[in-house]
Amino acid sequence: MLPTLDFLSSRFAQFNQTIFDGRLPMPTFRIGYARRSQGSLSYKSVRHFGVKHRVGDFTLTLSRKFDCPEEEWEDTLIHEMIHLHIAANGIVDTSTHGKVFRQMMHDINARWGRHITISKRLSVEEAERETLSAPRFFCVVKLADGRTALTVAAKTCINSLWRDIPRVYKTISIDWYWSADAYFSRFPVARTPRLYVVKAEDLAPRLAKAVRLTKDGKRID
Repeated sequence: MLPTLDFLSSRFAQFNQTIFDGRLPMPTFRIGYARRSQGSLSYKSVRHFGVKHRVGDFTLTLSRKFDCPEEEWEDTLIHEMIHLHIAANGIVDTSTHGKVFRQMMHDINARWGRHITISKRLSVEEAERETLSAPRFFCVVKLADGRTALTVAAKTCINSLWRDIPRVYKTISIDWYWSADAYFSRFPVARTPRLYVVKAEDLAPRLAKAVRLTKDGKRID
């Protein structure tokens, strides 16, 4: 079956009550056409009185590029609802699908007989074979706790992210690049400060082929 807005909204209401005790905020529902992911969750993050990092304006999307059994679409939706729970409650996880996400996923699978998996994206090997239509602009962040993270930025938002990321996160260093490496297509394109923790050893060979960006006032070279 192909997902519809009616399916998305009705199943969200059902699972919100049965699995999440009716506590999830209501997102905007959208049917998209992404080729690499069956579902996605996007949201805006803002600083509150210069201190707090809060999120809102959630959008939950399922892609009509995939024709899947109904139960698989339900599992994909619950996968994104776990992300929504974590984001809406300001929970800090170890990575995009870190310890908190995995524990919730395993608990739901065990209790409700679901078959939620970590990701419905293409494998790394499949992604590597894809040809990008445009380079990705991204920053690599060394966090104060020693972890390495990155943000793939919308081109029109590079200036604002260049300014805002060090305001939102405690960082040791931030370096900007662009690259046509398909590895970076695996990450959502951000318009607000959102970091994804990665392994430095996985990133190093990618950076060796990337182009370093510099900034002179509002001009980025």
